[in-house]
Amino acid sequence: MGEQKTVQLPDGSTVTLDGGTTLSVDFSEETRQVVLTAGAAVFDIVEQRRPFVVTAKAGTSTARRATVSVKHGVDDVSVDCLDGTVDVECLGTAALHTGEGIIYSATGLGEKLGSDVETTAAWRNGLLIFRNRPLADVVSDVNRHRRGKVMIARASLKSRRVSGGFHPDRPEEILAHLENTLDVRPISLVGGVVILR
Repeated sequence: MGEQKTVQLPDGSTVTLDGGTTLSVDFSEETRQVVLTAGAAVFDIVEQRRPFVVTAKAGTSTARRATVSVKHGVDDVSVDCLDGTVDVECLGTAALHTGEGIIYSATGLGEKLGSDVETTAAWRNGLLIFRNRPLADVVSDVNRHRRGKVMIARASLKSRRVSGGFHPDRPEEILAHLENTLDVRPISLVGGVVILR
């Protein structure tokens, strides 16, 4: 719950994993392949002739030397290039350079956006920062940083947009913010379960 860790990979690259993140690694003579099946990670990729490929949901992010943040949302994946260059592919291809990001989903790539290197992957520095993200994604992140589970009772609430910066070690403050700004009512149950309605 909420625990972060940094792991050195066989090629000398490192990956910093947010709490609740699942990653598998498959390196061969031809490629460096990792699959991010849940959560968020920042990859510091050392330069080699073999490409480093991160697969997450329906897309891939490929680099030879870069620092890349990849994060699962509920229905999409966000990729931010913190340093270097990364090619993102999902029903199309986009080249990201330092300070650029993109979101993709099952329907393909979104628009390339400017990415604030200081706030992208801010969870590494003890912050969760959301910029106009769906409530469903915010709840997914909160659940990686608290005991129990937050659930959304009404489907219409899942797409409500949230912005703000929060401390992941104080998830109850996030719930209070949601109650005040989105007019949702949290109902607390035993075992740390909270239902937003």
